[in-house]
Amino acid sequence: MSVMKYVKDKIDDFEDGKVFDYNSFSIDKSKMLALSKALSRLFKSGKIKRLKKGLYYKPKKTKYGELMPDEKEILRNILYKNKKRIGYLTGVKLYNRLGLTTQIANEYQIAVNKFKKDIKMKKVKINFTKVNTPINKKNYRMLQYLDVLKNIKKIPGSSKNTAYIKIKNIILNLKTKEINRMIELADYYRAGTNALLGTILQDRKDIDLNKLEIRLSPFSNYKYNIVDIKNKKRWMIA
Repeated sequence: MSVMKYVKDKIDDFEDGKVFDYNSFSIDKSKMLALSKALSRLFKSGKIKRLKKGLYYKPKKTKYGELMPDEKEILRNILYKNKKRIGYLTGVKLYNRLGLTTQIANEYQIAVNKFKKDIKMKKVKINFTKVNTPINKKNYRMLQYLDVLKNIKKIPGSSKNTAYIKIKNIILNLKTKEINRMIELADYYRAGTNALLGTILQDRKDIDLNKLEIRLSPFSNYKYNIVDIKNKKRWMIA
C-alpha cells in the first residue's frame, strides 16, 4: 500500500473534527517525507485543514459550512505529544476554571518548555509561554497553583484577598506528597511566590517549610496587601 493511500484511508476513518499530526500515523521514519507530502497534497485539495505547521484537522461539513474542531480537541493535541504531557493551561482561562474570576478570555495561554509559535484561528487564539519548570502529568497542577500565586496581583475581576483565600483552600486540600512536590517546584519561582506559599502552609504540622524560608531574602519585603495573611513578619510580607 502506498503512503498516500494509507494516509487517506486513515483520515477517512477519523471522526469529523479530529485534530492530528505526524504522530497519528504509524509510519516508518524512512517514509516521513512521503507522509509530509501526502498531508500537503490532502491539505491543498481541501480534504483536511491546517491549524499550524504539522497540525491538521478533518473538517466537519454541515449545511452552514465547515466547522472548526472542538476547542478541547485542539488543546488535547497541544498539551500532549506522544501521549506525554508537554504543556498546561495558565492565565485567565485557568483562573476562571479555578473559580478565581468570572471573567472569560477569548484566548488560551499555554505554558510549555520549548518555544512554540502562537496559533490564531477564527474563534480560538492560543498563546504560548516558555517556562523552565519541568512539565509532566504529575506536576502540572502544582505548577498551575504556583502560577496563581505568582500572578495573584494580576487576576482580573477578583480582589487579591478573595483570590488568596480560594487558592489557599485548594492547596490545603492537596495530599502531603503533592504539597511537597509543590515546594520543590517553587524553587523555579521568585521569592515572593515562595513567601505566599509559606503563608498558606504554615499551619500544616506535617510539612517542612525550611526550603521555602531559605529562599527568602532577609533584606526584602514582598508587597501584596492581603488582609487574611497571618504571620506576615515571618514571611516578610508587606
